[in-house]
Amino acid sequence: AFEELRDNPEVKSMVFISGKPDCFIAGADIKMLSACETKEEIMELSAGGQEFMQQMADCKKPVVAAISGSCMGGGLEIALACHYRVALDTKKTSLALPEVMLGLLPGSRRYSTVTTTYRPP
Repeated sequence: AFEELRDNPEVKSMVFISGKPDCFIAGADIKMLSACETKEEIMELSAGGQEFMQQMADCKKPVVAAISGSCMGGGLEIALACHYRVALDTKKTSLALPEVMLGLLPGSRRYSTVTTTYRPP
């Protein structure tokens, strides 16, 4: 779907927004991760996510993350791959990389973008 929008000359920009209330993207699909039986399958899954986010970052059209609610783990990495991020200023909106509390680095390597993107108030 992303490639279709990217390659469609009538589409001028893209906005990622969730249909779920109070949740942009809460992170990885645990069922998808637990279905992996080998290291290679996990590496392939991670590489696919990295490739998708790189396509977003490299897209010539503006890509926007419209964040409302939880934006964690892979969800935050997707938002960081977008050119622009807009978030509602509510108590339910939270951005986090909770996997680092388990000693894990985010799977798509977008974590380095946090230091160049986030500006404390």
